[in-house]
Amino acid sequence: MAPDEAQPRKRKGGEANNERELDRAHDSRHLDRNRNRSFSDPDDDIPLKFLKYTGESRPTLVQQDRRHSTTAMPAPSKVFPKLLSQPRPSQRSTSPALKCAGCGSSSHRLNICMKASEHGLMTGCPWCNTLEHSLANCPETKHDLAMQLEVTQMRANMPSFQPTQEWVDLVRAAVANGHSPPSSFPWTIQFAKTLHNSLSHYQRVLDRVGFNNRKGLPIDPDTKDWETVQRKFPPFEGY
Repeated sequence: MAPDEAQPRKRKGGEANNERELDRAHDSRHLDRNRNRSFSDPDDDIPLKFLKYTGESRPTLVQQDRRHSTTAMPAPSKVFPKLLSQPRPSQRSTSPALKCAGCGSSSHRLNICMKASEHGLMTGCPWCNTLEHSLANCPETKHDLAMQLEVTQMRANMPSFQPTQEWVDLVRAAVANGHSPPSSFPWTIQFAKTLHNSLSHYQRVLDRVGFNNRKGLPIDPDTKDWETVQRKFPPFEGY
């Protein structure tokens, strides 16, 4: 009986040795894979998914095989240079207030407020969200032509913080300095006056749809494009 019992034990010992060899081989292959790949992935058969920024409101997933990819994802500022370079007037504000300095609304700041005076102009500084100084006297923008141009474009199809001829001359100077003219412009004083009784309605719509969806705001026929603006408001003598 002893020889017969020794044989099964010998086979079992051999099987154990084989299992240990397989485990060591598996661990070695697993270690090599981890050493060669740049990113960890719970499933070896599924290509790594990278988040790729697009112009959409949400990121989209792009499948990319990790075994052939060594390129790092670009920084958001490289993908959205124009979007991320846009200054935010409300964030640059020197005022801690979270409400519009003009009308007191918590739905917007002064930079997108539409409640102009009966004279057709806005008051205060939209860049700083304050009534303590005007846009013309803003310490942040008065010496920066590009920032002044941005404020003008920001007020497109809305009442202006400056008399019409002032912002027209500003845009003209910016264009002469190499800047591109905006594609749309603020209302004239006269046009803002005619819509004075409707400004509250337009403000509610703007607060609801958001600043980037303001296509429904009225367009002043005298400032509908740069060609019209130049024709309607020629430069003063000696400009």
